[in-house]
Amino acid sequence: MLKLKGYIDLEEYYPLITGFLLLLPSLMVGMVTGFLLLDERDDRILTTVAVTPIGRSGYIKYRMLVTAALGLIYAAAVFPMINFMGVALRLVAPIALVAAMEVPITALFLATFAGNKVEGLALSKGLGIFMIAPVIAYFTECRWETLLGVIPFFWPVTA
Repeated sequence: MLKLKGYIDLEEYYPLITGFLLLLPSLMVGMVTGFLLLDERDDRILTTVAVTPIGRSGYIKYRMLVTAALGLIYAAAVFPMINFMGVALRLVAPIALVAAMEVPITALFLATFAGNKVEGLALSKGLGIFMIAPVIAYFTECRWETLLGVIPFFWPVTA
């Protein structure tokens, strides 16, 4: 049992903490991928890739699949470090898979809505506000799932 100066018992918050710690590696990989896509767009690399046999859409698919797999590997690597709840890997694996799907969502959000790297940085900071949705649902008694369920970060943390 982890106690902070004998006053705060964090054991009841272990599910919330575990959910966030499984989501954070995927979120970080998604932001890095989004910034890489913004950088490639600014340097006009995607225009060059468009004339290759793989094409622009093939390159984006490749980039999203590889980084989602990387997010899954990082989530799997984080699990032994956060296994203070004694949760079986077979229960966390689907949650890590859903969290890995946040990588393309985050990357494509930044690449779509940001005009340059500075706007991408501002948008990536703004994505943090959506991380409050699972906290709201965790600390409230009413059924917020229908309203907060449209936020992609809600489901891996809630699971």
